[in-house]
Amino acid sequence: MAAAKPAINAHMPKTNVLTRHKVVRFGSTYNAPTEPEAKLYAYLHQRADLRVSRGVIPVGFYSYMLLDEGQPMYLETRHGGTDQDGWPVGPQYQISWTANKEVIPPLDSLSDGWYADFDDLWMNALGYFEKRNLLSEETLEYLDADPFVLFGIDDPLTQQALAKLEKFPALICDGAV
Repeated sequence: MAAAKPAINAHMPKTNVLTRHKVVRFGSTYNAPTEPEAKLYAYLHQRADLRVSRGVIPVGFYSYMLLDEGQPMYLETRHGGTDQDGWPVGPQYQISWTANKEVIPPLDSLSDGWYADFDDLWMNALGYFEKRNLLSEETLEYLDADPFVLFGIDDPLTQQALAKLEKFPALICDGAV
């Protein structure tokens, strides 16, 4: 009698992610002085459902989502400037969570939580939560998706708002009402 073949648990990419993000600030489109730098602030990627999307990565973008555990998770972007050799860095990203906006480690003395590689930052954040058992398996499963989608950078509404803000200036008010 032959032994039963073990089941293979292959990773299935998510094609329908129900987003929960709330954009607090759309930020603005960075008008780079050179074409190579402008490419750093643009994205073209293919989702798991094979839909291709393109757009800009805004600077000053601020979004959050509430996790099942009741804690908020935040994403902010900023202009990255240049490195030590004068080359453009591109956009930088920071992820924080809890009401106190605790920046997700690992932090080094140079980054202060800001990273130029969003995918690397996202993998570090998921690893941080998983190693410390801070989130449920269901929440970790939900977060195992494209962070551009989860936080709304890839949302058509965000991209439309950025295009509109380029043409029509808007006041940004900070503070509680």
